[in-house]
Amino acid sequence: MPIREKILTPAIVFDNNLKLLNKNLQKQIWEVCMANIDEQILRATKEIVVKFIENGRISPTGFHETFESIYHTVEKTTKASIKASKEEEKKELKEQEKAKKNK
Repeated sequence: MPIREKILTPAIVFDNNLKLLNKNLQKQIWEVCMANIDEQILRATKEIVVKFIENGRISPTGFHETFESIYHTVEKTTKASIKASKEEEKKELKEQEKAKKNK
C-alpha cells in the first residue's frame, strides 16, 4: 500500500464515522425538538379551550370534539410552518453553497 493511501485511509474512515455520528445526533435533536413542539401544541390548545370555556362557547358535552378539532388545527398549522421553514433553510443553504463555489 502506498504511503499516501496509508495516510488517507484513516482520515476517510474518520470522516465517514463523523458523518454517521452527525446524522444520529441530528436525528436525536430532531426527536427532542418534536417532543417539545408537541408539548407546546398541547399547551396552546389547552389555553384556547380554556378561553372558549370562560366565554361560554364550549359546553361540557361538546368538549371532546371541540378539543380534538382545535388540537388538530393547531398541530397542522404548526407543523406546516416548521416544514416550510426547513425547506426555506435548505434553499438558503444551497444558495450559499452555490455562492461559495462561484467565488
